[in-house]
Amino acid sequence: MKKVIFILFFISFFVCLMAQSPVIGGYNVYYGTLHNHCDISGASGTVDHAYDYAKNTAKLDYFAIADHVGVIDEAEWASNKAAAEKYSEDGIFTGFWGFEWDGDGHITVINTEDLTTFSDPPPANTFVGLCSWLDVRNGLAFLNHPARSSRGFSKFTEPPNDKIAGMELFNKADDFSRYYYNDGFYPDDGNLSHFDEANSRGWKIGASGADDNHGATWGTRTDYRMAILSKHLSREELFAAMQARRFYSTLDKNLALSFKMGGEEMGSTLVGETYDIQIQANDMDEESFTKVMLFRNGFEFETWDIDTSDVDISFPIITFNGEFFYIKVTQADGDEAISSPIYIKGGLFNTRPTCSISTPLNGTHFDNPQTINITAEASDTDGSIASVEFFVNGNSIGSDDLAPFSLNYIIPENGSYEFTAKATDDDGLWVTSTAVAFTVGVFSSTVSSRIAEEMDDIEERSNGNMNPSSSDIELVYDVSNQIIGLRFTGLNIPPGAAIESANIQFTVDEVSTGTCVLSIKGHNIDNSPQFTSANYNVSDRHTTVAEISWIPTNWPSVGASGADQKTPDLSSIIQEIVNRAGYMQSSAISIIITGTGVRTTEAYEDSPGSAALLTVEYTFGMESQTGNQSLDLTPIRIYPNPVSDGKLTIEIDGGTLVTVFDISGRICHQSKIENSKTVIDVSGLKSGLYIINISNDNKVVSQKLVVK
Repeated sequence: MKKVIFILFFISFFVCLMAQSPVIGGYNVYYGTLHNHCDISGASGTVDHAYDYAKNTAKLDYFAIADHVGVIDEAEWASNKAAAEKYSEDGIFTGFWGFEWDGDGHITVINTEDLTTFSDPPPANTFVGLCSWLDVRNGLAFLNHPARSSRGFSKFTEPPNDKIAGMELFNKADDFSRYYYNDGFYPDDGNLSHFDEANSRGWKIGASGADDNHGATWGTRTDYRMAILSKHLSREELFAAMQARRFYSTLDKNLALSFKMGGEEMGSTLVGETYDIQIQANDMDEESFTKVMLFRNGFEFETWDIDTSDVDISFPIITFNGEFFYIKVTQADGDEAISSPIYIKGGLFNTRPTCSISTPLNGTHFDNPQTINITAEASDTDGSIASVEFFVNGNSIGSDDLAPFSLNYIIPENGSYEFTAKATDDDGLWVTSTAVAFTVGVFSSTVSSRIAEEMDDIEERSNGNMNPSSSDIELVYDVSNQIIGLRFTGLNIPPGAAIESANIQFTVDEVSTGTCVLSIKGHNIDNSPQFTSANYNVSDRHTTVAEISWIPTNWPSVGASGADQKTPDLSSIIQEIVNRAGYMQSSAISIIITGTGVRTTEAYEDSPGSAALLTVEYTFGMESQTGNQSLDLTPIRIYPNPVSDGKLTIEIDGGTLVTVFDISGRICHQSKIENSKTVIDVSGLKSGLYIINISNDNKVVSQKLVVK
């Protein structure tokens, strides 16, 4: 009798264990995380404590510690592997071991027998070198927190490497909103995320995610998981599943997801032809799903609005060589899961269409709000254009399905606008045109830009070494006086604008007091590139003539972000940059800070929402009322206008800079007025509309000029 009871108890216990893993699409689902830290990296808890906690407290199915490779010695590497082996139990828990490489981006490497140093051949301090190192080892790598690694992964320009298996779409307590819903490395690609940019360049990058835990709460801080579809819970089976990209990223710890095409699960590579797609999803808590989205080449292709706890969708589709597909499901509580892609290689071919805005021209200025006609050119070499959809400032205003593709648009008010067009071919592939910017009437605008990437706020040490990943920014003393670089994007200030005011708002990271004297300049360039890790990358940049001194008061309160943490007016610096010949509306602007003393501010790396914020107020098409009042611009005469003989006369006090812009924002003429009445030669200008700026320091008059 006791024997029967024991057998029944064992069967019950075994069934209970098996019930912990959902089954979907013919696979069991196992949940865990591979990128975590312990005291080897200065985090909390020992490596033994970490694996024990992950197995017995967090109840994860698999787990790995991946400390920073630069701080791991041989004994610590051995202890990591030993702990992973110690706590592994077939069918119950699998321990992996790994390390975090932090060269060209941060990358988690798992399952290799040894670990690399930057000096290993081929030079393993580069992304290419790491890939080569991995090629001869039984390991896999995952790209960490891409939105914090803006310098990283060679931006997927290298030949794809099969050992790079996935990319984190969540990290720590930051969910998809930061690491998936982002604009990746490349502009003008329809706002593709880092994940989509990698896959669109031929890299087979699955949807992963990691706890990146430093606080001894491995697997319990959030419900976020990387889920693996596998027949069995063992190191061999899970590793094979990861090699096959048979995993997904989920914000719900027991959400089950299957995405198949032609009966093949996520991660598969198929030839281009017609397939039936099957999407299945459920949740052990029977939570309801509200939306399923199918993405084609990184763009939304099909959406199903639903209300069910058991998703089962079938959908036929024609696929073509070079494409990739994945799905995203959303639950009623807002939790989401994203599958790894299915890839198409060979078989049917389809060439992507082309599309461009014909009118209005980039940089066009309209005197007042009116009805204008937008036209686009679109073509498809192996089919036809099904439709062209038009967008203003990112919002759809309608479409046209017959060539010539056009749409009337009623401009609602004065301001700055941006047009794009999206052409879709008869097979469903589409492309978005390059944006065209235009302005309307006389208007003022206030725009803001917050530091948006890790490499956009950076410290240069006194020896020229760059520190791109600090959790705070010292303005400017940290062991020695350093140089600070801050880069701001997306301001969209039109060429010819008069800058009324500008300032940077900081947030206190540490209490900092005492004398601090700062000097602020701009990077004097048309479009400031992102900072890099190359030595002296901030100080080697040419700076503006305009310079602002700032002596900030004491910062006694952490988290303060008020008048005491705001710079003086920086309009003269911004004006000098905006007045440059090659400055464009889409240009990035960088600020460079030097000085003595210290005020410690939040960095993007530690607190993106509290990173430096640049705010600029500008006026377009009228006289600025801000800045150096030493120049009396009234009365002023510019004649004849229109000018037909190439001789333009300007009557005004001397010591004034004259700049003529074409409608695309490029400088066509620039000269200094030394006399009260000066004739300038504009005979080299083609007939058309121009903007003429008369300026001294940051005092500006902008006026239209017609050349016949």
